[in-house]
Amino acid sequence: MGYFNEEDIMILLITIGFIYLVTVISILFYKHLHKDFEMSNYQKAILTVLTILFLVVIYSAIMATVN
Repeated sequence: MGYFNEEDIMILLITIGFIYLVTVISILFYKHLHKDFEMSNYQKAILTVLTILFLVVIYSAIMATVN
């Protein structure tokens, strides 16, 4: 028994996954248009936090469905 049920975790997974994918796709598209684009430390930090959050939610979803 955790704080979230399976439905809540799946909603979190979909939401965070969507935010993560939109962020990555927009960065890649921008890099394609601007060949000299370099990510700032702020952008790298945001992408790192989103990636870690995305992986934590995937792990939580897997653990919720296993138990």
